[in-house]
Amino acid sequence: MKKILLVLLLGITFIGVTGCEKEENNIQEEKYNEELVSCLENQLGAHILTEQDDLVEIPLSEFKDSDEAISYYKGYRASQNTDNLYVLIVWKDGLFDSDEIKDVEEYFYSKYDEYQEYSISSEGISIYVHNDFNDIDFDELKKICTNDKNEATQYFPEDIADKISNTNKIIVKYDGYELGTITDNDVIDEILDVTTNSKRYGNEFLADNYTYKLELYNNKDLVDTIGLWADGKRVASLNNNTDYYVTDEDLRKVIEDGIDYKFYNSVEYSDNCEDKTYLIYSDNSYNYYLNCVDSDGVLISFSTSNKIMNLEYAIDNNYIDIKVLARDYPDLITKESK
Repeated sequence: MKKILLVLLLGITFIGVTGCEKEENNIQEEKYNEELVSCLENQLGAHILTEQDDLVEIPLSEFKDSDEAISYYKGYRASQNTDNLYVLIVWKDGLFDSDEIKDVEEYFYSKYDEYQEYSISSEGISIYVHNDFNDIDFDELKKICTNDKNEATQYFPEDIADKISNTNKIIVKYDGYELGTITDNDVIDEILDVTTNSKRYGNEFLADNYTYKLELYNNKDLVDTIGLWADGKRVASLNNNTDYYVTDEDLRKVIEDGIDYKFYNSVEYSDNCEDKTYLIYSDNSYNYYLNCVDSDGVLISFSTSNKIMNLEYAIDNNYIDIKVLARDYPDLITKESK
């Protein structure tokens, strides 16, 4: 009987210790998230303030009727420059519900020609910002607020790095189309530097494939073709069939300095997008029609700047070429000869 009682007591003690450890782990995880959110708030506040401003809190009710899907919320605007504001939301269980996010997005795109949106999906965090310049580099902001302890297990192969070092021209391709040719030596050197300093962390790889091709030439000779993933931070030598390596910088940002092209994520439509045509752009040869009568409800998001804006505004302000849109979205943009 004593032995049975002792076993039971040990079992209870073990369960209690395990439970405490689990609770402690959860607390540590929540503490990490709280530190991240606090850092983000400090950084975002600095980006919307001038010397004349104070932070004025914005109630959630200005954006949404309910906080049911929200674990944490904070919104501030500048006291004097009231169009400078940010909203930070941590979604419950890290779930990004499109219907819940829609309310906040509609608030921003109904008020501003352009704004910035950024998500940290691993933490269930959404950020929306508008200031005078919409120029926040969220990759840098994230680096400031996170502590990446992963250590590299492998580096980009030296023999391939040596082989591509004499590159003097890069042709950037997407889905068979040429996005542009880079001949600027400074831009080429930066692309090579970012690529050859890429690293590998562990031996597990995502199953997705590369999206862009960077054809590296030395004069007329094709030296190598680098596959670039959609996130701009994974590269592989296609000639040598390597698995991908992870870069420290977003290569898309560097490429945009060398070609007349802006990487963009998507074009989205509002519920008010009726099936009627609207003349959105005209040049010497063509008229371009938007197949939506409500042009205010058609938005485009840009990958490297995290800017979201009205499509017509983006075209008028040379953020994107209408020919690119007509090619990528033939159901949305109709091109007719004059």
